[in-house]
Amino acid sequence: SPCNIDGDLHGPSGIKLVPVFQKIGIGQPIHITHPHDGSDRIAVTSRPGRVYLFENKDGVTEKVKVLDIANKVSTAGEGGLLSIAYHPKYKTTRKLFVSYNAKGQFRSVISEFTANSDDTFDVSSERVLLELKQPFSNHDGGHILFDNDGFLLIGFGDGGAANDPLNAGQDPKTMLGKILRIDVDHKGDKTEYAIPKDNPFINKPPHLPETWAWGLRNPWRMAVDSKTGTVWAGDVGQNKYEEIDIIVAGGNYGWRKMEAKHCFNPSKNCNDGS
Repeated sequence: SPCNIDGDLHGPSGIKLVPVFQKIGIGQPIHITHPHDGSDRIAVTSRPGRVYLFENKDGVTEKVKVLDIANKVSTAGEGGLLSIAYHPKYKTTRKLFVSYNAKGQFRSVISEFTANSDDTFDVSSERVLLELKQPFSNHDGGHILFDNDGFLLIGFGDGGAANDPLNAGQDPKTMLGKILRIDVDHKGDKTEYAIPKDNPFINKPPHLPETWAWGLRNPWRMAVDSKTGTVWAGDVGQNKYEEIDIIVAGGNYGWRKMEAKHCFNPSKNCNDGS
């Protein structure tokens, strides 16, 4: 193990991990980000349905609960408030976007909230952008973030259970097993969001126009390189192989035909180039 009794972690490249924010006291932290406002503050998402904001300095003890939707959030299975994304122009738009699993009929919800003058958010300001019924309570994906073009990326898993029984990853007609890309600053004819004009599957049925990439099992976390715009995703494997993928427009990442670079279903001759 690379861990010693003092809590310092040393990887093979000599990187040292130093614990920080040990006095802030947030239960079940699941995601960390920041407002795009130059304030150098940290925002942490707590899985039961709360968001906290605090100063970015070690030893900080004071935090502000800026959003509380715990009465809406289901933590069944792998559910919860899974991530948040401040609008890249938050200083002017005052918008926060959240990804959570709802109580009642278990489903994924992508919503927008509008900030008060003190950077807190009233539950009453919620505008639901998108809802997706989840057939099982795992593989929800749940990470949202903005790309360098200002469009919202949304990761959804294959719907859960094991082995993708719905074959959702290779089904172009569902949002399950996909990474979506939407324009939250405009509305469509029948949607609370618009479709970016350079999305790869516009007017290419049976693919959905929201789809940016497909064939994912459970893209749990993503990142965007602020300089190059490259999108990275960590995709959870079945039993043997995990993936770290560079996500490209229109890319098919293989699941459930393949688990990483290996045949899964079918067990042989799976890579037919589709």
